[in-house]
Formats: sequence, structure tokens, C-alpha cells
Amino acid sequence: MAIFSETLKAARRRANLTQKALAERTRLPLRSLLNWEQGRRLPRLHTVRRLAKALRLPPAELLEAMLATAAEDWLPKTPARRKRRK
Repeated sequence: MAIFSETLKAARRRANLTQKALAERTRLPLRSLLNWEQGRRLPRLHTVRRLAKALRLPPAELLEAMLATAAEDWLPKTPARRKRRK
């Protein structure tokens, strides 16, 4: 979930906001914001809109990062090569 978390963190820093200030501005739990920035979870779509508004970003910027993260998580990983039996 690195893409969304990095995008959110960078946008928050560009806006010169602390995590606590962003949580207060959006009226969202600080714990949720911490989880999103640490890549543990993704927010719901209506929450992305609130975040974008508070950060003065087009919602599409955060949505694209969210979709890229979701795609990254869902793409199949390259399987490890199996050893051939002799």
C-alpha cells in the first residue's frame, strides 16, 4: 500500500500540516490517518474526498494513488521457482 500512503504523506507535508492537524481539519480519527500513512489500510471513497478537500487537492490525485495501491496489492506475485526433482 505504499503508493497511497506516500502520496497522502507528501500532500500533507506540502500543506504544512501535522497528522493531528489534518485529522482535526477532516474530523477523522487520528488513528485512521496513521494507518493510511503507514500503509496498513486504505480509506473509503467518501473519506478520500474529505482528505482531498482538506489538502486542497483534486480528489482524482488521491483516487489514482488509491487505485494504483489496490492494483499493486491484487496483482499476482511472481511465484518462486520450484526446484526440479532429480
